[in-house]
Amino acid sequence: MKVVHVITGLHVGGAESMLLKLLETMDRARFEPVVVSLMRGGENRPRVEAAGIPVHDLGLQAGLPGPGAVLELRRLARRLRPDVVQGWMYHGNLAASLLGFFAPGGTATIWNVRHSVADLGREKRGTRLAIRAGAVMSGRPRKIIYNSRQSLEQHGGLGFRRDKGLMIPNGFDLDRFRPSPAAREKLRDELDLPRDTRLVGVAARRHPMKGHEEFLQAAGRMASGDANLHFLLVGRGVTADDPVLRDLAGQPALEGRVHLLGQRADMPDFLAALDLLCLPSLYGEGFPNVIGEAMACGV
Repeated sequence: MKVVHVITGLHVGGAESMLLKLLETMDRARFEPVVVSLMRGGENRPRVEAAGIPVHDLGLQAGLPGPGAVLELRRLARRLRPDVVQGWMYHGNLAASLLGFFAPGGTATIWNVRHSVADLGREKRGTRLAIRAGAVMSGRPRKIIYNSRQSLEQHGGLGFRRDKGLMIPNGFDLDRFRPSPAAREKLRDELDLPRDTRLVGVAARRHPMKGHEEFLQAAGRMASGDANLHFLLVGRGVTADDPVLRDLAGQPALEGRVHLLGQRADMPDFLAALDLLCLPSLYGEGFPNVIGEAMACGV
């Protein structure tokens, strides 16, 4: 059975990581996976291709697919002839429906929503448009998979077909994410900190919804009452090159105690080294992978 996964991009993120987990563990005797990425590149692309899974990209910059992308989806549909098309996130879901529509034969299309929408007005314009288009087109997919009950209920309220909804929670690799005293020592040594330093961490890409500023404001208040606390922030774009983060990290109470570490490839060890994980997101989370991963590490 050929399964074509359609996703916005292959950068590091929750949906992208879950797709990668699925691709690396699919029964290849039963399934032939293919990935269609709306955008080029991404840190996860080499891992997908290393698993022997072909990747086709449409070369989009952002936004909804234009005429050229629609023609490319039509060409791919006829070339790949999928049995199942699986969309990932709003733009990927819409593109998956187009690909499934163009595919010859009986192609089943399935959507995958991994986002909560407490306030539609807080979403970017392109995301709002994609959500509204998804509500209109939500009768087309065979099923709409959500990774949290809240997300399922919220999207039903936004006009997504409730009878199509199916909740499947995230899964976690307990061989990779587990408690590790060695990882605790290793990260403190890397940062040149005493072994008894207590570490509070945030793992999220740089985005207004992720609440980095609010976290650092709270960290400033926490730091004044405990000299043994240090604060670690990891994720794409979370570096001292960001002037807002740099200024907040430089406040007197936090001087020398905030570590802006950027994107890391050793997340199992990073999470296992923490004493506390904080998820300061303001909105938009469905079922964050990092919550289950940290819990698996005993954090």
